[in-house]
Amino acid sequence: MLNREIGPFDKVFSGKISGATAFVVEHDGARPTLYVDVNRDGRITPNEKFNLGLGMDDQQAGVAVVEFPLSGRMPGEYPVRVYVYRAQENSNSRIVGESPYALARGTVNVNGRPILVKYSLDTQNGKIDLRHGWQGMDVNGDGRIDTDVASPEDLLAKDESLIFHVGDEYLSTKSIDFAKHEVVLVSRSPSEYQTITLTPGTVVRDFSFADFNGHRHKLSDFAGKTVLLDFWASWCSPCVADMPHLREAYSRLHDRGLAIIGMNGDDDASKALTMIAREKLDYPQATLESTRELQEKRFRIYAWPTYVLIGPDRKILAVNPPDLQGERISSGLEHRLAYDLRN
Repeated sequence: MLNREIGPFDKVFSGKISGATAFVVEHDGARPTLYVDVNRDGRITPNEKFNLGLGMDDQQAGVAVVEFPLSGRMPGEYPVRVYVYRAQENSNSRIVGESPYALARGTVNVNGRPILVKYSLDTQNGKIDLRHGWQGMDVNGDGRIDTDVASPEDLLAKDESLIFHVGDEYLSTKSIDFAKHEVVLVSRSPSEYQTITLTPGTVVRDFSFADFNGHRHKLSDFAGKTVLLDFWASWCSPCVADMPHLREAYSRLHDRGLAIIGMNGDDDASKALTMIAREKLDYPQATLESTRELQEKRFRIYAWPTYVLIGPDRKILAVNPPDLQGERISSGLEHRLAYDLRN
């Protein structure tokens, strides 16, 4: 089939997608096409042809979703989102990226209410590890699972049993049986729910941390101030780009009630120290060693930088708002402080 669809001026690139042989054909005057030997039988059939949709920028040749069959006894397919990039250094090659995991979705009836759930799926053995990987639950009942970085509906388990706050219930998944199409949820005690929901109005419970000099601090040490938690790491380019603006904001506004606490995410403390010294950051910096559980199990930070703005009453005001990004950080914080003083 493939040979019949290649024109004399088309470019053909070959490679692998999820272990399957694949070809990208860039047509003269038309959108590229992706061909994948989905069933791995050594030939391309008409149902293994995928039109590449428009990419997000000029470097993307296109995007497609390919459905692969699940291996083993488990029936069904799993989707893989495929991204094809033009290699800047070599016009005769293409770079292919693919979504790193598959998700199993379903609906569970809880007290007469259907709740949408999803779980990371190991496509090789058709299993779900409930203590590791992504899980989702439609907490607010809007019929979808919000995947925003601040969402309480999409959480990453790291050797733990995840708890979701659904209405008046606190729920965990006890077991999943694909053969019976059965998902068993169990109730948990409210005291077991440690996640800090990153939405405006949430009260942030007091926490402690150590700085890079070994001194201990608590959030309550900054009582009466507006506190910006800056979750950053030295390997995060946007984090580093924002540092001059954070430094300027702190210099201008800390006497007017602004506190900034750096929440570092570097496993190598020496890299964090180098960055702190280079950027002349003179506000408190928490070590990852002293805040790992706080970052991973309570705030559940999955993206860097993440900015959490907390008011003097210790309620969250905003998470990653547009006015606290890049060059707008200093002016955005100034406006928010002025608003707090007026109110």
